Amino acid sequence: LLAPRDAQSDFRELRVGIADGLLRRMVLVDRLGQTTRLDFDRIERNPSLDPEGFRFSPPPGVDVIGRAPADGA
Repeated sequence: LLAPRDAQSDFRELRVGIADGLLRRMVLVDRLGQTTRLDFDRIERNPSLDPEGFRFSPPPGVDVIGRAPADGA
């Protein structure tokens, strides 16, 4: 069970479920008492990921604040 240090946090608590050394479940309770449950299955540790899957191209007319240089520096 994790609880925020800041009383103004959007969440009241976060519960994590771990089995066989892997994260299996997260339960988040927000400040209004709404509960969100996330179950993780088909877990693959350290998969090889294509960097192209992480490119973001903002749609025309959108302002991007603090955009990083194209070379990633």
